[in-house]
Order: sequence, then C-alpha cells, then structure tokens
Amino acid sequence: MDYTPIDCRIADIVQKTIDITGKSRRDDRELTKLHKHAHDIMKVHPAKHVEVCLVGQQATGKSLAINALLHRRRLSKISASGSACTATAIKYIHHPERADDSDLYDIDIQFMDDECLLEATEEHIRRYYHFNYSDNVDPDFSDEEEAFAESAMEFFNLVCDIAKKQENQVELDLLLCQPQIENGRLLQHILDKARLRILATGANSAGVKKLRNITTDQFNKSISDIVTHSDTKSPMWPIVQHVNIYMGSALLKNGVTLVACPGLGDLNHNRTAVTNALRRQAHAELIFGKSARVETDQAIHRQIKDSIKAHGAQNTILVLTKIDEFLLEDHAIETIISENESHPFPDIARHHKLANAQIDEIVRKQEEDNQDIAEDELDSQLDSLKKYQDYLTHTAKITYIRNPANNLERTMRCKLIDGSEPNPITVVSITASIYLQWMQTRLRQPPVLSPHITGIPYLRKILTKLPMDAEWRQYRDHVTKRIPLFLDKVTWAIDTEHRNVSYEKLRPMYKRFVQSFEEKQKDSLKHFLQTRTPSMWPHKRQANQQLEAIDQVVQEWSNGVRWNTFDRMLRERGTPFKSQAAKYRGQAIHWNDDICRAIAPEVARWSKELKSAIALFTQDVRMETSSLCQQVSTFIQRSSLPVVYKNIAQDEWKKCQTTVLNDTLQLLRDLLDEQVERVHRYASTETDIRCMIAKLNIPVYDYTSNLPKAPGRFKRQQKELRNEIVNQDGKGEAILDRITEALRSHTWKELDSAFNVFVEELHAQLILFDDHIYERLPPQYMITPKDQELRMHLEKALRVQKTKANALLALFCEKYSQSRMAQATSLISGEGSDGEAINQESPRKLRKVTLTS
Repeated sequence: MDYTPIDCRIADIVQKTIDITGKSRRDDRELTKLHKHAHDIMKVHPAKHVEVCLVGQQATGKSLAINALLHRRRLSKISASGSACTATAIKYIHHPERADDSDLYDIDIQFMDDECLLEATEEHIRRYYHFNYSDNVDPDFSDEEEAFAESAMEFFNLVCDIAKKQENQVELDLLLCQPQIENGRLLQHILDKARLRILATGANSAGVKKLRNITTDQFNKSISDIVTHSDTKSPMWPIVQHVNIYMGSALLKNGVTLVACPGLGDLNHNRTAVTNALRRQAHAELIFGKSARVETDQAIHRQIKDSIKAHGAQNTILVLTKIDEFLLEDHAIETIISENESHPFPDIARHHKLANAQIDEIVRKQEEDNQDIAEDELDSQLDSLKKYQDYLTHTAKITYIRNPANNLERTMRCKLIDGSEPNPITVVSITASIYLQWMQTRLRQPPVLSPHITGIPYLRKILTKLPMDAEWRQYRDHVTKRIPLFLDKVTWAIDTEHRNVSYEKLRPMYKRFVQSFEEKQKDSLKHFLQTRTPSMWPHKRQANQQLEAIDQVVQEWSNGVRWNTFDRMLRERGTPFKSQAAKYRGQAIHWNDDICRAIAPEVARWSKELKSAIALFTQDVRMETSSLCQQVSTFIQRSSLPVVYKNIAQDEWKKCQTTVLNDTLQLLRDLLDEQVERVHRYASTETDIRCMIAKLNIPVYDYTSNLPKAPGRFKRQQKELRNEIVNQDGKGEAILDRITEALRSHTWKELDSAFNVFVEELHAQLILFDDHIYERLPPQYMITPKDQELRMHLEKALRVQKTKANALLALFCEKYSQSRMAQATSLISGEGSDGEAINQESPRKLRKVTLTS
C-alpha cells in the first residue's frame, strides 16, 4: 500500500515546528527538546519485518527462486553445483543504506552456541558409537548406518582440523576408542576443539563472523563452504547456526525477510530440527514443489498441513516450480497444436492452416513470375505470414504451459482445507529459470514466457502484502497517537501561563503508586499460574482413559512390524523414515506423532479452558487497573494544588487513563491469547526431535535401544518400551506426568514472557502522565524575549497544524482503512483487482492477417 500521501502530510504538519525551533538557542532546553522530537515524528517508524520461510524437498528450485525474487542473477549458485544443496539457513535482510540494485553485501555468520554444539556432537557420537561398537547393527540398514558413522567422522575431522596438523589426527584417533567415548572424553574434546575452530575463523565472543562490503563474486567465494553441503567438500556448515545477508532489494525494502531453509526430508535430524524451528518462528511459509509431482506428493501435503496449523491458510503459499517443463512432455509444439482440442488450440490450428495456404499461394505466384505484382511486395507478404505463424506458435506454447499450471493451482488451492481452516491457501506457479534468462545482458532469442508470465512478479506482489497489517498499524498509531501527542507537546511549550512548581508535589507519590501497582500485577500473575491454570487431566478416571489410549498406541507399534524395523525406530527416536514393514509400506512411521494425535482432544480441551481462565484473569487485571486509576484521580483531587491546576492535572490523567484502560489492556489480552496458541502448537506438533513428545521420549527410546542382544530381545524391547511410557508396573513415572510437567513449565514461561511485555508497555503509558506533569513545571532557566517570540510563532502555526492533523486523520480512516480491508479480502479470496483468478493470464485474442493480392 502506498503511504506517500500520508508521509507528505505528516511532513507538512511537522516541518513548520522544525523550522521555528531550529532558530532557538541551545540553552532553551524546551525548544531544543521539541526540535529533536519533531525530527523523530517526521518519519513513521518502520514495522518489524516479517520472516518468510522457503521450505521444500531438495532440488525443487528454492535457490533459483531466491535469485529471481531478489532480482540477482548470480547471488546463489548452489543449484548449479550438481550434488550440492543448501545445508545452512540463510536469512536475506534489507540493508537500509544499500540501493536496490547494489552489488555490495554485509554478511554475519552465526556459529552454533554451546547448547546447539552439544546437541549436534552428542548425535554424531551416538551414531558413530552405534555402528562401530554396538552389537545391534542391523544388516538391512548397515549401509545407511555406515554413512551416518562416516558423516560423524567427517564432523570430528572438521572440528579437530586434522588437515592442518598431524598431531590433531593422532589425538583424535586415541579418543575414538570405546572407553574414551563411554567416559565422555571424546565429547569434551570435540566441544573444546569446536569452540577453538569457531574462534579461529575470526568470530567474535558471540560466535559471529562479520564480513562487510562484499561483492557478488566475493560473496559466493566467502560463504559457499559454509552454506553448501557437497560430496566433494569438507565445509563449515555442520557448526554454523545460520547466515544473515544484508542487502539492498525492492522486495526486502517492503518489510519482508526471506529465510532459505535446508531441504526437508533429510535423515540428518539436527538439520531437520533447525529447519522446523525456523518454520515455527516465521510469519509465513513458501512451500516449494515441482508441478509435475505436487498432486501426489504426500511430503508436500504434510508440509502444507503443518504450515496451516502454525500460520493459518492465509500465510501458507504453495509455489509450483518449473512450470516450463510442461512443454517437454510432448515432442513438438506442432503435435500439441494439431491434437489438443481445448481452447484456443483449434483456433490456432485453423489460423496456421490458413496462413500455410496463403504462403503456398504466394510461392506459386513467385514461381509464375507474375509481372503485375512486385517481387518486393510478395517478399513482404511472405515475411509477414511467417512472423504471424511464429506468433501463433508462441501463443500455443504459452497457453500449453499456463493451462495445466492454472488447473493445478485451482486443484491445490482447496485440496487440503478442512473444517478447522475454511480459507484456501495461496498457490502460485513460477519458472525462475526463464525469469533469470530475461536478466541476461545478451539474449540470442527471447524466452518462451514473458517475465510477467513466469509468475515471479506476482509472487513478489503477494510477499509485499504480508507485512501490510503491521505497516498499517504503525501508520495508524502514528496518525492517531503520536501526532496528537506531538501537538500536545507544542501546546505545553508555548503555554507559560499555567505552569507552577506545585505540580512537583504530585510526582513522587504518583511514582510510588505506579511501582506498587506493577508489583501487585506481577504477584497476580504468579498467583494465577499457581492456582488458576487448568489441569491437563483433572480426574483420575480421565487420566486412566488417556493412558489406556496411549498404551494401545504403543502396543500397535509392534503389530505386524519386523524386529529390525522396531529396533531402527528406537535408534531414530521415533521420528519418520521409510520402512519395509508390511503395516507401514509406503508410509512414514512417526511414533511421537501417534502419541500426539492420541492426546490431541485433551490438549484442545485444555487449551480452551486455559483461554477461558485467561479471559477471567484479564478482567481481574482490568478491575485492579480501574481501581488504580480511581486512586490516582482521588489523590489529585485531594492534593494541595490550586483548583485551576487540579483541573489541568485531571484532564491529563483522563487522557492517560483512557489509553491504559483501552489500548494497553487489550494488548494484554492479545498477548496472552497469542501465547496460548503457541502453547497449543507446542503440545500438538511433532515434526522433529526438538518437539515436546520427542524430547520426553528420547531417554526412553535410548534405554530400550541399548538393551543387550540376547534371545527374546524383541519381546523384551516391546515390554520395556511399554513399561517406560505408560508405567505398566507402577514403579516409575508415566508419560502423562511428564507431559503435564512439560506443559506446565512451557505455559508458565510463555505467559510470564508475554506478561512482562505488557508490564513494560503499561509502565511506559503510566509514566507518560509523569512526563506530562514535568512539562507543566516552570523552566529552570530564564526565558528571553527571543525565546518568547519563537513561542508566539509556534502558537500561530499550531492552529493550522491542528486543522491539518484532523484532515490527515480523516484521510487515513476513509481511504487507507478501507483499502487495507479490500486488499486483505482480495488476497484471501485469491482474486485480483479485475476479478479473475490471480496469476492467470488469458490467452491473447488471435490476430488475423489480411493480405491483398
């Protein structure tokens, strides 16, 4: 949305104050402060950029799409590297000091912190130990497990930097024996070496290596070893958390940050866990899938469902890539034109036939050597007909590519919608490779599709609409709150008549009111968390029924499953992989998700009860806040201020009170409701080893997997797993107890974090009253005649400024609020401004060529 008219009007309102206060002397601290505040109010503070994750299987064209979206032909060369793939998350962030087409980049490489290093190292050691020293290696999966062990060895070699020092290799070899692994010496050695390795790259104490003013050529050379996984390299990506790239871009400038994630479906659990963590934190997702496979690809369907669950359908965007490959399904475009019976191919075939007949007629006339018709005229007609045929062929190609793409978009838009989410997702078809061809400086011949029909411009348009709400709220707050407050400050600066030192008596007592109130609010939250949050399973019968359901799920894990599949699932911590088991043939096994679905109804009930409890809590907070407001009003009324000053103080307090009771308390409700949704997603999402059920069950899986090899081991594993999860023997802790504690801890953490944000905002609003009272105190310096003259000029300008501010408010409410609603409706319904389906370009009407003989 174009806010340029609003920006111009804001500047028109504020500029006069800047001009007048710019002439003030430095010692006139009031006008100097007002001058600084006017500069601050001149521009609307930019909204926080929304992060958009680009996810999908490997080799679906994500890197090419990033190049096209950012309008950079050579930014990422990963896709051209054959066996290479993106292995580290890359964030493309706007650099405010770079032009849109600038060839300079700033790069921050964030290496893993101690917690992530520990997690990754333990996983590698576990894989290495299992293959080399365990007697439970499964012959059916030995190739994969050997590859995992080799990957772990590469990680150890990288961290220990054996390529530079021979003694590092000797030291590592001594620690790779079974006793040194079991006593933790190898783990500590790898962690120590990893920290040294990170520092050796030039990273600072926070683990960030900074590169500044990097060109495109330097860019690819600097980070290719960090962000790329390849069969022929030993890169740094295993110890890199993510990479931030700051650059100029028209897309990023509009409030979007692109996050390129490693490909999903990888058996490397750490890489998958990092990707899923980024997905959960993002505002929206672009899910990439090849057009030829997307209708039947269950992995993409699962990703779409996960995204709808996390972000809603309105923030889930399916990107169908490589639509130009539809043209490769047939041998020749001539065959398509002659055999395809759908519109407009019969018309194209008919016009082709007419053009051929006219060409034959012209050739016949040329052969007759007819003197009545000039040879140049015949050549011109022949050339026009051939160009017309080229046009027809080109139109057929475009139509043949776009028609299946449009049909696929319509199919996928509502394919995965259910009752919980009635809105359709957004589906866009693109071909980034053809868009990048248009960016070449020398084209031998134009590509088949125009830049517009490649879908890239439309995908950019969709992405720029994602920050629309946040940007609108920034402008709304600026127009409705910051501008009026600024004009109040101008009023106070010029009002020397109603200033009095008596106002100082209010401030200490008011600050004590605020401090006492904030402490009371924190105590209220603590009491709420301890006594009023609902229990997951409040009744024993309810808990027993849930435990029986989970017990049934656990028993089904071994029904019709081979022993080696069961053992493999234990080693994989219950996460998905393709199996040869009869029960799961062609499907992904996911033990953790099985339990998650078993408890889903109770989690939904608990979340609903928690939301109701929070609604009551916010009502209590409102009553306590109203009580505070009344106490402050009573305190002002009973103060020793003269009546005229009491009335001024009461007016200021009523303004502050209105903001606190309306906006700030609504913020509390929104924050807490949002955290409840986050907690619900935490309890109902199982995608990787960092999710709730997986983390609770990992010790159980590891214990059961490490049972010694002996006759009847499979039966014993089943029995021990069932006992550890459902506490069948009654001696330990059942999974319901662990879930209850995990949810309690996570809920407390999330609600406490949100409430702290509220308290900070509440403090900022309450302290505004103290600031306003301070403005009413006489200045601590002498006002000179020149100072007074400037205040008179401000008073004259203020009348005009208030009129302009009212006109600005009316313009914003009438034009921009309605426009925002219309754009949001257009985006959700999947229609453009012309009412046609978005991203669909109807075939142009076929031109007819009329030749005169």
